[in-house]
Amino acid sequence: MNIPSPIRRLVTPWVWCLLAAAAASTGLRAEDKPLSQPDLAIGLDVSEVRTGHVHTNRRGLEEPLVAPVIVTIQNRTGAAIQTSAEITGKDHDHAAAELVKTEETANGQELHLKVRGLRPTFEESEIFLTITLRQGDEIKATKSIPIRVSVPMLLKLQGETLFEGPASPGLVNRALNMRSAPKASVSHPEARFAAMCLHDVRFTVLDQYGDPLPPIFKGAPVWAALGKSDYEATNRILREDATFLDSIGFWEFVGGVSDMTVDPGRAEMQKFLSSPPPPCTDQQYTTYEPLLVQYQIGGYPIGSYQRQVTLKDSGDDHRPIMKIDFIPVLDPPVETPAPQ
Repeated sequence: MNIPSPIRRLVTPWVWCLLAAAAASTGLRAEDKPLSQPDLAIGLDVSEVRTGHVHTNRRGLEEPLVAPVIVTIQNRTGAAIQTSAEITGKDHDHAAAELVKTEETANGQELHLKVRGLRPTFEESEIFLTITLRQGDEIKATKSIPIRVSVPMLLKLQGETLFEGPASPGLVNRALNMRSAPKASVSHPEARFAAMCLHDVRFTVLDQYGDPLPPIFKGAPVWAALGKSDYEATNRILREDATFLDSIGFWEFVGGVSDMTVDPGRAEMQKFLSSPPPPCTDQQYTTYEPLLVQYQIGGYPIGSYQRQVTLKDSGDDHRPIMKIDFIPVLDPPVETPAPQ
């Protein structure tokens, strides 16, 4: 892709040339060419480009994610240098690069790029961002770094017991509707009142390489399916640190209002929220039936899990001990339609 003329004037005596993935080399990674003279240098602000791809964003659209990369070129030769940035390797079509701007700095001239993830890569993938310096037809130097296009793959777990301890927040009263988390099947401004026993768990999402997703996945929507139900939006999103919150526990609906934004519904809701929830009873201290839980992040399934909750008496009837067992299920059961 040729750089527009206003930008070219800014970067003389260099000439920048950014090549799209479709025009990139389809060969394997070229060996980095050593600098032919000490007055030329190529620097990058990362040793690996970690970009990504979201299949379904919060608007329901497919979205390539963008990783910024800064290339610094030092040229003290006094001669014009042509610089190109290419996506190379046999899997070059899994990403694309775009020039954002160029800047003069004390360290040299900076080339600001955006690398978009188009398709997932894997351990065996061969895809690189390659910077090449030329004078005429002669290549003076090259430098390549690998590109990883991450996608959500699984949850980070350590053992079968996800949590055991006093439930936090414990027993609470909440007003729920389709905008809340957890949510109820009524539309705002209607609200249903629920007495709840909850523990908030923070999950970390890993990519196909077993590493936490890069920060560019911030805001990816979290969907979940419980038991035999379909996936539904949870009103949770992925944080910058590759984590999301899920509230695990039990609740009972005990009332509701048709409009929580105006009186008398608003006053009734505030009274309910400020009232203490009923305490746990002896019958509630037990091990409950396991439940199949499935998650999606940005439209990518990240596994099926068997979740089982046990409540134990802690001496505080509003903060029981909650044990949460969470076991990956490789082949979730498929419901077979009953014969007609």
